[in-house]
Amino acid sequence: MSVHGLPSSTEIKKLVHKKLLYAKFPKELCGERRKQFDDDIGRIVVTNEISPVSVNIKEGEQVKSIFVLQWELNCMVSQKLRYVNCYKILLTLAC
Repeated sequence: MSVHGLPSSTEIKKLVHKKLLYAKFPKELCGERRKQFDDDIGRIVVTNEISPVSVNIKEGEQVKSIFVLQWELNCMVSQKLRYVNCYKILLTLAC
């Protein structure tokens, strides 16, 4: 079992580089927002993928897979987290 109580077959542990996020969301992460994001977030890791490839489940019509992300926050960021999450994502926050 993994840290999140998921089967070890779901573990992938892939680092998400902030540069990729800046490139993917240039309007949302520019100027002061980008600086704040960079200051607040230490690193982001995709820890698990729940899908037909990793566990014995059927692929859904709308949801093909679920990714579990670990956000390593700097300092006391968890008290002032202000990011809007428009996706259905399970976030594991660690400080």
